Amino acid sequence: MHVEWAGSGVEGRLGEVRDTPYGLREFAFVDPDGTLHRVGSPSRAGQS
Repeated sequence: MHVEWAGSGVEGRLGEVRDTPYGLREFAFVDPDGTLHRVGSPSRAGQS
């Protein structure tokens, strides 16, 4: 999803993908109105 959003030309700020200490691989997007959205899924590192 991050790759699609990065290439879409949508306005706003797109953060880098990262693995979190709580087991998600996520990124953040701040829309033009300043609202923060987080998108994530379980990280492969966190899977048993």
